[in-house]
Amino acid sequence: MSQSALVGDIRAIINSARDAMETLRLLLPAIREGVASDALPVQDPEPATSLYGTLVRELELVERRANELLDRLCVEPSSRVLRGQLLSYEQFHALRCGGVPLPAVQPWVAPPLSEYDTYLLMYYDDGTVEG
Repeated sequence: MSQSALVGDIRAIINSARDAMETLRLLLPAIREGVASDALPVQDPEPATSLYGTLVRELELVERRANELLDRLCVEPSSRVLRGQLLSYEQFHALRCGGVPLPAVQPWVAPPLSEYDTYLLMYYDDGTVEG
């Protein structure tokens, strides 16, 4: 899976949550029109109103978590690589799984060390890069 595929998959989740939210926003007016229109003044039927509010909050949470995941697995690691900053274990493997070509460390991996451990050993920070 390439990095762009990973980003695309996460963005698809975000867009699905947004689409579901739009559909949900159409639901309450439909309920008002079909069920609550007989009563004056128009009152939203329970438990539909509370369930509607719960669904809105849950979909907003899904969208927010998907955006956080996109930042954590794609945006932040890529940004750190471009700025020459050390990657965490998770960031290193997120980029490797995403197909981002990091410095080739596999030829230098000694048997007791992992690819990430070798990356740490090869990382050089002279303290001149900030940001």
